[in-house]
Amino acid sequence: MKKVVCFIISVLLVFCLVSCDTGSGSNGPTKEPSNGPANELTATELMALVNQKEQAGYGEDVIKMTMDMVADTTISGTTSQIKQSMEMYMKESAANSVASVKTTVELPGEDNMVSEQYYANGYLYTANNGVTYKKQSLFEAITGANSMSSGDMNDLLKGSKDTKVEVQTDGSYKITLDVDPQSDNALVEGLLEGIGATGTGVTLKTITSEFIVDADYFLNTMKIYIDLSAEMAGVGVVDIKYNVTATAQNLGAEYEITVPESIDVENAVVAG
Repeated sequence: MKKVVCFIISVLLVFCLVSCDTGSGSNGPTKEPSNGPANELTATELMALVNQKEQAGYGEDVIKMTMDMVADTTISGTTSQIKQSMEMYMKESAANSVASVKTTVELPGEDNMVSEQYYANGYLYTANNGVTYKKQSLFEAITGANSMSSGDMNDLLKGSKDTKVEVQTDGSYKITLDVDPQSDNALVEGLLEGIGATGTGVTLKTITSEFIVDADYFLNTMKIYIDLSAEMAGVGVVDIKYNVTATAQNLGAEYEITVPESIDVENAVVAG
């Protein structure tokens, strides 16, 4: 998730410069902590249980993950909106891990940018100008940058000013965090690294997040809101406000992951 956030910010700032130059505007743990029943769990305890479930793996089950981002970028009083969406299906198994990812980026006044990737039999497949390329790769090459996990929340917990846990009527848990933008944690550091900044001229104003953990300790929803500004040479102050929503769903072992339309596995060229 952190890599995705960094990539989004990088895209936003590059687009800002272009705009200015052109003048355009389940299985899982069942053991509860010894300090009380489920409705007394803290956010830290919940994340420990989520992490146990992640470490145990999901066998042959297919996990679907989606991510939607809407960003409002303001330069000299003019606001533009950028959208990005991602849909991933993945199955990690000793026999044959498989995954497919489709990413769509919408920029004002531009055609949508769509990219697809596919992973199977130890190869990562990508398409460029109608040609499919394949390269031996680890499974994490396609899933690592797109997956959400308990690690994302743990990063935020370290710098949280206010944390609230609510038990929902269906037995799930809603966790809300108000993160100190000045805190020293991996997510904040990743944000600054993602825009190539060391903190000078960059102000993180607000970071809030919401997580939904179901009754079986499966992390199925994550929302993050970030408000920041950056001082850029030749541009001035760029204000960026964006919302990211990520979801996860266990589709079971019977679901079949299909090859994306743009990927031609049989005629793939080995990448150099």
